[in-house]
This record gives sequence, structure tokens and C-alpha cells, in this order.
Amino acid sequence: MALIIAATLLPFGGMAAEQIPPAWCVRCGSLWLTDVISNVAMFVPFGVALGLRCWTVWRVAVVSLLFTVGVEALQSVGLPPGRSPALADVMSNTVGGVLGALLVFAWRWQRVASRVQLRVVALGWSAVVCAVVAWSGYMLTPVTRLEAMRTVSASVTPSAFGHVPGHGWYEGTTDSAFVGTTRIKRGWSGPIIQQLAFEQFPMTAGVTVRGTDPLYGQIPLLFVHLPNDSSAWLQLAKHGNDVELTVLRRASRWGLTMPSVRVPQAFGGRTVDDARPLVVTADVTTSVMRLRTMGAYAGADSLAFTPLLGWVLIQPLVGTDSPFAWGISACWLLALTLPLGWLYARCGSLWIAVAGSASVGGLLSLLPVAFGLAPASNTDMLILAGGAAVGYVVSRSSASTDRAAVRQLKT
Repeated sequence: MALIIAATLLPFGGMAAEQIPPAWCVRCGSLWLTDVISNVAMFVPFGVALGLRCWTVWRVAVVSLLFTVGVEALQSVGLPPGRSPALADVMSNTVGGVLGALLVFAWRWQRVASRVQLRVVALGWSAVVCAVVAWSGYMLTPVTRLEAMRTVSASVTPSAFGHVPGHGWYEGTTDSAFVGTTRIKRGWSGPIIQQLAFEQFPMTAGVTVRGTDPLYGQIPLLFVHLPNDSSAWLQLAKHGNDVELTVLRRASRWGLTMPSVRVPQAFGGRTVDDARPLVVTADVTTSVMRLRTMGAYAGADSLAFTPLLGWVLIQPLVGTDSPFAWGISACWLLALTLPLGWLYARCGSLWIAVAGSASVGGLLSLLPVAFGLAPASNTDMLILAGGAAVGYVVSRSSASTDRAAVRQLKT
């Protein structure tokens, strides 16, 4: 409860007045699905705690609902500022509490379930893992796969937009830019905005800037969009003191977080009238995006789109370049495979274990080919296998302890 109150009622992370969504909205903002999933996850421990106190699922649902309504009511009167109440929060928080209680119920049930029942659950969880991995891979594909496979170069033309919708104006100087083979000269402040006829992979783009912008938020430098679309297909931006690259993926249409790559501190130590040029170059394919900076500051970053990158899509707090990214990715993969190993051991069926493992492994082999993504790394595959193995060993050990306790009771 303390963590939930801190996340929802402390005065940080508030939005500007013009960005606050309508009160009691159901689909709030561009990251609406990310918010829904985050709210569900935030209330799961709350539901688990109440479930461990032997509360019924209906009772947990009512308490979660009342708790959420109280939080949203405070936000509706401006506590804290920069927040707004949302009907989506009420529904997702209640679902999270119920899910936590159901997890406790499932934990108790599997200890007394028959092997036939556990075999069904084991196969069902294998299907869930496959569905989550497949969905993550699909979300990371380009918006229109057929268009992305064209071999004809897309035409690049000046945009009708005078500024980037919803973003600030770069106060430094943008000297020039290029998108594919098209070169653009500028020489004054503001972003360079271009329109691309259709999605083009591979694509190379870049921009040369001088000076900096005093604001710390996200300020576009090069903004490339598709026809009749106000969102960026490709964007190079100053984000804090970093240079950031984002490329449109299907995830953004679903209200999910977009993966990005950054070169840290590329603008560090620069002033608005700094005359040193900073050259930013991006290389993008369906499976990888790379970012490089040259000139006043040299750096590089890259990101491979794999089917196991789903953790990035459902939370916006930690980027792929964060020092915590590896740990969160490992937790995501273990959450998928630890239950597999546990259930395989409980159901006592070798063929279930082989079938479930083969289905996950086969999917990870086919998705990169079908969706044009990068294959899963050896480290990720090792974590997947290790998670299933740990779950299997712990489950077998727990079962042995349970059998010993039963024998002692009978004696």
C-alpha cells in the first residue's frame, strides 16, 4: 500500500496542463496499454498479500476497487498536481489485485492437484509463453511488413508540418540532414522535418547540429514521418544531454513503449552558441538500429530487435541502455520459464517437458525468420534454459519434502 501511494500520490512525474488526458478516460494518452499493464503489475503484490491472509477473490476485488477509487478521487481534486483520474486505472488496478489473489489460489491448488490436472496446466503455460513471445515479436515488426519489404527506394519530400507536434523547438543550429540519398540544407534553429512515401528498410539517416537546447526534455533534431501521420517514423532527438534514436514499430499503434537507443552525454558541456559540429547518423533495418555520433563528441549504441525484448514494451521506466536493463530482462525471462520447470516436475511427465520445451525453442527459431527480427542471444537462451532447470530442481526438492512430511504424519 505504501508503494502504491508513493507511485500515485507523491508530487513527481506530473504532466504539463496541456498534456493531461480527459478526466476518467479509458484510453489515456499514447502509452495507454503500457499504463494498463503497469497498473495491473503494481497491484499484483497487493492481491498476493491479501490472498495470503486467506481472503476470498471477491473480497480482494472489492478492497482493490475501493482503494483505487480513493486514490483516483484524490487525483480528481488535484492531489498531486499534474495527475488526472482515469477509469482505466480503476479497472486495471482491480484486475491486478484479483490476479494476485488468483496466483495464491493457484499456488495452493497445484500442491493438491492430480498429475492429469497438472499436465493440462503445464501445457497451458507452455502455450502462454509461446503466445507472449510471439506477440512481443509481432509488436516489434514494422507497421506494414509488405511495404517494408519493397526494394524500390521511397521518395523523401519536405513535410507540411512547420514544427513537430507535441515537442519543443531546437534552439541550436541544424546545419544539414540526409534521409537515404536525399540531402537537406538548413542553417538555422529548429528540427528538420521530412516526409517518407512508405516504410523503407534498410534506411540511413543523419543530421549535423551546432550548439544545444537549454531544455532538458526531448527535442527533435530530425523528424521523418509517413504520409497522413503526425507521429515520427524515424526521429533523432536531443533527450536531456543524450542523443536518442527511435523508429516506428507496431508497438506504438498499440499504446506500448517504443524501444530506443541513446548515445549518452553527446550534448554534455555544450552551450547554445557552441560552434562545434555534432554529426549524428542512424542505420536502421527490420532487425537492428544503430546510432553513431561524430565530431564534437564520438559515441555509438545499437539495439537488436529479438522476440524476447517484450519487457521493454510493457514498461517505460528502464531503457535498454540502463545498467538495470540486464537484470530486468533476466527477471522477465525467468518469470516465463521458472513456472515451466516447476510444472514439468510436478506433472511427472517427460513427454510434457519435451513438448513444452520444443514448442518454445521452435518458436524462437521461427519468429526471427518470419518477422525479420534478430535471433535471441546466447545469453537469453541460457537464462531461459536455466530458469526452467531451476524451477524443475526446486519443484522436485519441494515434492520430496512434502512426501517426507506425509510419511512422518502417517507414522
